[in-house]
Amino acid sequence: MQVAYQLGIAAIWHYPSGDRYLELPIADAIFVFNQIVLLEDKRLIPGLAECTRLGLLRMDIRGKIDNMMVTGLLNDIGKFDSQFLEAIVQMC
Repeated sequence: MQVAYQLGIAAIWHYPSGDRYLELPIADAIFVFNQIVLLEDKRLIPGLAECTRLGLLRMDIRGKIDNMMVTGLLNDIGKFDSQFLEAIVQMC
């Protein structure tokens, strides 16, 4: 989990071109996040939710990965954190 979190944060804040768009490392991180949430380990959800929230709010993911992957991740995190989607909307 820690490695996936670090990958996500690094990709969000330290992309070489300075552009904020989804590249392969971030797509990989979203895939890993999907796998982590499927573990249903409630201890991992807060960190996963925070990293997902940061990533989605700061990047344009349109057309970069399968929308079903992102939708599934949001839905699965929402099962454990009822305030997750509301927090994303309020931050926008």
